[in-house]
Amino acid sequence: MSLRILQIVEAILAGTGRYVSLLTTGLDTNQFHVEVACPLRRQQSFGEDGFVAGIQQAGYKVWPITLRRDLHPLYDCLALQQLLSLLRSSKPDIVHTHSSKAGFLGRLAARRTGVPTIIHMPHGLYFLGQRNVVKRNFYLLLERLAAQWCDIIIATSASERDQLVRWKIMPASKIVVIENGIEPMPLPTPQTKQALRTHYQISNDSCVIATLGRVTAQKNPVMFIQAAAQVAKQYPQTSFVWIGGGELLEQMQVLARSLDIADRCRFLGHQDNGRELLGMADIFWLPSAYEGFSFALLEAMALGLPIIATDVVGNRDALIQGQSGLLIPPNDVEALVAATAKLLAQPTFAESLGRGARTRLLTHFTLQQTLQRTSQLYLDLVAARPTSDR
Repeated sequence: MSLRILQIVEAILAGTGRYVSLLTTGLDTNQFHVEVACPLRRQQSFGEDGFVAGIQQAGYKVWPITLRRDLHPLYDCLALQQLLSLLRSSKPDIVHTHSSKAGFLGRLAARRTGVPTIIHMPHGLYFLGQRNVVKRNFYLLLERLAAQWCDIIIATSASERDQLVRWKIMPASKIVVIENGIEPMPLPTPQTKQALRTHYQISNDSCVIATLGRVTAQKNPVMFIQAAAQVAKQYPQTSFVWIGGGELLEQMQVLARSLDIADRCRFLGHQDNGRELLGMADIFWLPSAYEGFSFALLEAMALGLPIIATDVVGNRDALIQGQSGLLIPPNDVEALVAATAKLLAQPTFAESLGRGARTRLLTHFTLQQTLQRTSQLYLDLVAARPTSDR
C-alpha cells in the first residue's frame, strides 16, 4: 500500500512552489499517494498563478487552505483550523511542510493531530534576511519553537544545515541535506539566442547580463541596478535583463531611469518560459541577500553561463569559487562590478567557469537525485517507526 504524503505550502510561487510541484508530480505513484494543501492563489502573485492548475492537471488533489504570507491572527487561526480538520480526516502517514508560514502552522496542526512523521523544509531561513534585530529574534524564536514539532528538517544545502545548528534550531542529527535539482534543457542554439534578443530589441553584439527571479528585497534588485549603472559606463556594449515580477519592479524601473540606464535595461516581468529566456544571456548575476538553494542559479549553471553570485547560504554550496562561478560579499556593489570586469576582460576564463558550472550541475544537482533521496528519506522514516505506529 502506498504511503499517504501531504505537502503543506503557502509560498506557491518561485522556487518553493517549483520544488513542491516537481516533488509532488515526480514521486513514484506506486510508492506514494501525494496531496497538496495550499492557498488557491497567493497574495501579490504578479502573474505567477500556475501552481494549483499545474498540480491539478497532473492528477493530484489540492486542498484549499487560507494560508497568507503576512502575519494575520484571524486568517492564521482559520488556516490552522482548516489544517486540523484536514489532517483528522485524511490521516496522512507523512506531513511535509515548506517555508515559514506553512511550516509553523502545518507542523503545529500535524503534531496536534498525531501525524506519525513530520518533515519540514525552510527553503531559506527567513530570519537571516532581517536586519531589524527585534524581527530577526522574533522569527528565530518561531523557528526554534516549531522545530520541536517535527522529526526531521530537510536542509537544501550543507551551509543551511550549519545555520540551523548554529542558531540552535535543530541538532545536526535531525537534519538531512537534500539539494534541489532540475532536469536541464538542451543548450540554446545561436539562432535561438539571436531570436530572443531580437524579440526584446537587444543587439546581437551586446553582452547580456541577466538574472531570473522575483523582484523582491531578498533578491537585492537595488544592488543589481546600481552595479549595472557602473558596468554600463565602463562597458557600453552591455545590456541588462531581469526576468521576473515582484513588488519592487516599478521602483527598480524608476531607479534605472534616475541612473540613466533605462535604455540598457529590460524588465520582463513574470514569464512562464523564464528558463528559456535566460538563454539570451552571456553572464548571470545573483545578488541575493539570502537564499535557500536557488533554482535560477541551477538554470544558469545548466546553460553553462559564467555566474557571479553573493556568498550566502545555498550559493556557496552550489558554486566552487573560481571553478564554477565567482562568489562575492553580499550587498557589495563594487565587488560585483569588479567580478564582472574580470569576466569581460578574460573571456577564456569566463567560458571555463560556464563549463565548470554545467558539469557541476549535471554531476550533483539533477532532479532525479533529489527525488531519489527524498523518496528514500520518506521510506526510511516510516520504517524506523514502531510497528504499532505504521
